Amino acid sequence: MKLIPRILFVLFFVSQVMSAEVWQSTSNPFPIYDGVPYGEGVMLATGGGVRYRALNADEMFHSEDGLETSKIFSIVTTKSGILAISEYGQVAVFEDYKRSWRVLNRAYVSNKSRIVAGSVIAAEYVLVLPFEDRLAFFDLQRGTSIITINRIGSKPLAVDGVTGMAIHGDSLYVRLTEDVYVRKMNWNDMMQDSRLNDPESWNNLGPKDIDGLIMRDSVWSIDTKHGSFEITSESIHYVNGSLEEDLSARQDISMHSFYEVTNLPNGGFLAATTYGRFGASDASNWWYSSQAYEGHGSFEAASNLRMKVLSALPNGYIFFHPWGQGFFIFDKDGHEMVYSFKPGEGHCFDEFVENFPVAFSSIPAPDGSGFLTASLSNKGYSLVYFTKNGEVHCAKNIGSMIAGGPMYAKIEEDGSWVVYVGTKESFGYAEEGGLDVVRFAAPKSHGNELVNVKVKSVGGIYPSPSDAAFDSVGKRLWLVSSSTIAYYDEDADTLYSPTSINGVLGADFTSIEADVHGNLWVGTSNQGVYRLSLKGKSPDSLSTIRYTTKNGLFDDDVKDLAIDPVLGIACFAHENGMSCVRRNDLKNSKGNMTDSAKVDVAAYPIPFRPKIHQAFVIENIAENASVSIYNRGGSLIRYFHGEEVYGGRIDWDGKGKDGKLVTPGVYYYVVKSPSKVKKGKFIVIH
Repeated sequence: MKLIPRILFVLFFVSQVMSAEVWQSTSNPFPIYDGVPYGEGVMLATGGGVRYRALNADEMFHSEDGLETSKIFSIVTTKSGILAISEYGQVAVFEDYKRSWRVLNRAYVSNKSRIVAGSVIAAEYVLVLPFEDRLAFFDLQRGTSIITINRIGSKPLAVDGVTGMAIHGDSLYVRLTEDVYVRKMNWNDMMQDSRLNDPESWNNLGPKDIDGLIMRDSVWSIDTKHGSFEITSESIHYVNGSLEEDLSARQDISMHSFYEVTNLPNGGFLAATTYGRFGASDASNWWYSSQAYEGHGSFEAASNLRMKVLSALPNGYIFFHPWGQGFFIFDKDGHEMVYSFKPGEGHCFDEFVENFPVAFSSIPAPDGSGFLTASLSNKGYSLVYFTKNGEVHCAKNIGSMIAGGPMYAKIEEDGSWVVYVGTKESFGYAEEGGLDVVRFAAPKSHGNELVNVKVKSVGGIYPSPSDAAFDSVGKRLWLVSSSTIAYYDEDADTLYSPTSINGVLGADFTSIEADVHGNLWVGTSNQGVYRLSLKGKSPDSLSTIRYTTKNGLFDDDVKDLAIDPVLGIACFAHENGMSCVRRNDLKNSKGNMTDSAKVDVAAYPIPFRPKIHQAFVIENIAENASVSIYNRGGSLIRYFHGEEVYGGRIDWDGKGKDGKLVTPGVYYYVVKSPSKVKKGKFIVIH
């Protein structure tokens, strides 16, 4: 069942531009705010991007398709083409031949004033954009703003906002909260209208109805030559004579309102939603979506408190804790529930209030034998160990604070376990916190019981930590709270915050992960994602790269993130979708070109056509290898090494050192690691 989606994922990325980064988003294309006829169907502005829907076609456009955002509040057909207008007034035009979008104007976005959804209109080459507190006129030919006004007649638009507009000939009708105002416009030369900024140049018609005035009903129709589309904010129905079909469903996603995502050990991702569902994906397709728990549980509370309670083992076991409803273990990557540990059944874990257990985090046991979590208690949290066989064992009330937050576990040289638990002194995530280092004997040597438990409380972090990541390169544990990033110095037994993080100011941190090269990926609720790298060997000075919707991120509000070193992908959970980026350097290639390697060095496509194919790919190489490409005469054409081969792969664009395409003919590649050499021949055809 899972083989086909994974093959589709590989084909997707092979077919895309083989650059350093390839973005893809999946979304819930609702609510629908606006729509226009296009081709055999309709182009719709939605909270999950622009959606083209026809009887036999369904296509989504997101940030990575040139929109640079995925919250589209209006869409309009103009003489310049189809325009999509974002939540804050960014204007993009659809380029049909590219099946993508191009931004025309970003100037309005900085105002942080929302568009009145579904109300943007156009006359000639003028776009009229109603915001919550102003009315803007945009020149499509020049690509510049004409003017923005904040009053009409005696009405300040910040108080009496625009609720609808219509154009009849040279007159623009604008309905405010109660009255309709009209003004004659010189649509062909708006720049010459010297009184456009004069509020008194508008005539008040009173509370009357105007034909064509946009006042979005709960159901509206879009007529095309192929049929009619009946639209609501949450549905699409196609009607043509006696034929009627519901076209609302989107096949590539059955989940939305994400608040947590984690990677599956064998490749892929597991995500949870505020609607109580969780499912698995390879970033291109969803394998399934399941209801995590049928009872009533406040998953929105889990999201608001930034819980991280999804965990996975390589054998397909999944651990999940619905807020207050108990703990559950699923088999087959989540397809089948095998164990449930519910309140009131006599288990050793705490119940914060009667029949209401709470845990903010869970992790796989360091030996893969089960899962660990910390249950909240007024006496100090308890550490809880759930085995794969359905046993529950607790170290009761050992915590220095009432709640245990993010966790990480490892096995010491003597076989004992060390569990790092971020701590919280209160229920919320904006309280004082710290770190507990919990040591105990390996459970398997004591009948799976947690014995000889020793707890050391380390420093403080404010606010309390909400996520943790272990950097396997620097051998360092990192914690993140809403406003603080800190690392644990084991020698000094103290939590420190870096003294310098370039380019990060006023961010609300939500999540953190470390990639295979020791870079930290930090999600925020307001600034997208930051990739942090050590400037040298010290963790006190970090350089940053920021990813936002302009780069391809679905939304700058990131609920959680996860990195999959098997597929080489980072995925980011958002309220209405999930976005993922493929980077060569995210893939774990430590086993490549070794005697135990499962796959050999591969090169494709052969023959290579640089004007058709995006790149000639050589993959499954060692990261300490070098790749040389020679022509038939033995001259070196290109040489790759170091960071260029991160992830065990290089993408050659067919150009030589001079930046020009090489001539057609036979070429050779040599991949050389300290222990192995792989050679091959291929043909370049123009």
